[in-house]
Amino acid sequence: ERAMRYYEGKCDIGHEQGRSKIVSTKIRDTIRQIKPSLMRVFLASESPVEFQGNNPQQAQAAENASEYCSIVFNKQGGYKFLQDVFHDSLLCKNGVGKIYFDPKEEQEIYEYSGLNDQELAMIVSNPDLEVLEHTTVEIASDMGAMAAHDVKVVKTIQTGEIKLEAVPPEQFFVDPGASCVEDAYCIGQRTEMTVGELVEMGFAWDVVSELDSIDGMADQEAFERIGYDDGRENQDRSTRNVMVTEAYMKIDVEGSGVPQPHKLLLGGTNYKMLDYEAWDDVPFVNFCADPIPHAFFGQSIADILFNEQDTSTVMMRGIMDNVALTNNPRLEVLDGMANMDDLLNNEIGGIVRVKQPGSVVPQVIPYVAGQTLQTLEYLDRNCQVKTGVNSASGGLAPDVLQANTSATAAAAMVQGNNATLELMARNLAEGGVSHLFRRILKLVIENVPDEVMMRVSGNNFVQFNPSQWSEDFDMQVNVGLGTGNEQGKIMALQQAMMMQEKIVAQFGLANGIVGPKEILNTIADSLRIAGVQNADRYFQPVDDQKEQMLMQQAQQMMQQQQGQGDPTAGLVEAERVKAQANMQVKSAELQQKGQMEMAKLQAQFGQDALDRDLERDKLDANIALEQAKLANKNALDEASLYAKINAPRPTGQ
Repeated sequence: ERAMRYYEGKCDIGHEQGRSKIVSTKIRDTIRQIKPSLMRVFLASESPVEFQGNNPQQAQAAENASEYCSIVFNKQGGYKFLQDVFHDSLLCKNGVGKIYFDPKEEQEIYEYSGLNDQELAMIVSNPDLEVLEHTTVEIASDMGAMAAHDVKVVKTIQTGEIKLEAVPPEQFFVDPGASCVEDAYCIGQRTEMTVGELVEMGFAWDVVSELDSIDGMADQEAFERIGYDDGRENQDRSTRNVMVTEAYMKIDVEGSGVPQPHKLLLGGTNYKMLDYEAWDDVPFVNFCADPIPHAFFGQSIADILFNEQDTSTVMMRGIMDNVALTNNPRLEVLDGMANMDDLLNNEIGGIVRVKQPGSVVPQVIPYVAGQTLQTLEYLDRNCQVKTGVNSASGGLAPDVLQANTSATAAAAMVQGNNATLELMARNLAEGGVSHLFRRILKLVIENVPDEVMMRVSGNNFVQFNPSQWSEDFDMQVNVGLGTGNEQGKIMALQQAMMMQEKIVAQFGLANGIVGPKEILNTIADSLRIAGVQNADRYFQPVDDQKEQMLMQQAQQMMQQQQGQGDPTAGLVEAERVKAQANMQVKSAELQQKGQMEMAKLQAQFGQDALDRDLERDKLDANIALEQAKLANKNALDEASLYAKINAPRPTGQ
């Protein structure tokens, strides 16, 4: 009650009549400064948590479970739920959430007419249909009189949804010896329901109409939270409120000596037993930003700042009173020498009638507010030290980023100031958010139909079976702690894209490290951080079947480039080997003939050494030329070659 009163700008310090009534709001200011950071930490990611399989076969199932639980969380107002429990945790020690499956029945009525006996039997035998009305009419025909049936049936469809509710602090209770939800001997919720709602649930009117309720149902605490009384006067007995207690505890119903968990429903201030049933788990999840070891309830921001807010209130009132007295000092008036009506008139420029000069003298009030402001600054610093929250927790002020301040130093300063907020976020993540999603997963496995169609991204739909999931999935809280800002994430994704490009360029698309799905995930994450949620508008989605097809195409292209997989590749290779062998044979024959011709030339031109060298060079050149031609031509034109060799040369050449 005190925490909510102080949050609303009230205090327990009295004030004098005619003096300042200003109240410091340090508790409210600090909580309002913390909440945006916590919400940004948990909701910056697409999914607050990520399930992981315990073996390779569970990998895809764990990924589907993460996406589906995130869809349930968002659909059931996850943002408001987290905001409420975080607010209760910061202000009232603990925030308590209730996660449960709310079953519902939907009925559809159908009417059939002119049915024969066989058709009527089929409808009556259907377990999902209940006959409401049935009439039989005799119809004459060539076959004789026949019975025609008109029926009205109702089909009952069992549906429901997972609910996320933040429990008001005054409605929640737990036994003093509990340190967590799991080891609580008794834990539950006290709330109010109308008599009509209990009758609708199946309880007898004679039983629930006699139940009573606490006036206002912990009205003082609720009044401090909402700030008003509903003021309802129930004229109808069916709308009268009664107290209903929903308790979860282990009791030995069967007398076996071993207590089993049960859910109890109790009515009125005397806790009259209305119903009980075996229950395997507790629907409550505890959120605590500053837990105390071995205790259920932790410490709130209000607990830390109660004294500071009172002290700051006293100082601020003193400053305001001093400023008011300095601007409007009290007056010393000579009795009977001044007109009191003129003095009581505060009109600017008003006339005060006196019988002699000096009859009215203002008292000199020293101005001490300037010195008191330093004390207020000290109190502010003291609050920052206690809570770890200051103006730099949400970012640096513009005047702090001077020219001599490096970006690294500025980032380190912000990170240091955010240390307390990160600790709060980690406590809420490990103590509350992880249990929240494990409870959602359990309810999905138990209550969602066997075959569900889910949209995973854009227009890409996946069908899965939640009954094949496991409650023992490993889980990682995917909060934005230690991951840098958005610009840093984009740079990291760009580096990952460059690495992927290098791997694909060096080893091909079928490399076993990076595939089409991983590349598309990198692109989608980059767009998502930039604010573009639907990547399917720009890139086609890649499922397992499409990825396998792309990998096969890549392998075929690689085989074609390497000469594999082509039915004519063997013939081409054989012809290439045959041509190379023919070239070697022709080259050997050419060299042999060239040596013979060289001997003839040497005998013919033995007297002239110069001609001998020229003819030898000419022959070597022609041999080299023909060897080059043999690389592309199998046949050798010997006549043309020897004609050139034997052609006479001009004298002196």
